[in-house]
Amino acid sequence: MKIGACLLAATLALGLQGCWFNRKTVMVPIPVPAPTPAPAPTTQEPPPKPAEQPTVPAEQPTASTEHPTAPTRPRPPVRDTTPKPAPAPATPPPAPAPPSPQLGEILTDRHRSELESDLNQYLSRARAAVSRASGRPLTAAQKESVDRIKTFIQQAVEAQPKDLPSAVLLARRADLLGEELVKALQ
Repeated sequence: MKIGACLLAATLALGLQGCWFNRKTVMVPIPVPAPTPAPAPTTQEPPPKPAEQPTVPAEQPTASTEHPTAPTRPRPPVRDTTPKPAPAPATPPPAPAPPSPQLGEILTDRHRSELESDLNQYLSRARAAVSRASGRPLTAAQKESVDRIKTFIQQAVEAQPKDLPSAVLLARRADLLGEELVKALQ
């Protein structure tokens, strides 16, 4: 009987402690010391003068007042103890880097003139194919082909001053697509 009573008391004691599964731990904040302010500049500034307050004549105590009012003293000014950030050193912005040299083929004058003539031929034929298709009803595939030809033409024109051989390849692709488009329109 004593053992049963002890077990019952122990069970109740454990049960009174709260829920075992949803216990919350309490986080106690640890105070962190504030950073030390930067040393004051070496030049001494005179302390600010207290503001002069006009004197008010003290009231005469009346029979209803138990304690006479004492004159108030002006409070000393409150000093700003917050550290002021140090001024950042003035540094000029970095100068822009010179443009890096472009890699590319070194073309002879003759080879350059051949590439330019090929480019002009391919671009003119591709533009002619787009103009033929402009007045006709087109299927979805043909409209997509026209858009791709226009994109290749634009890319070739943009690449011409920088990379002539790549511009010729782009114009050639536009020309080939234009030939297929013209065949599909007939």
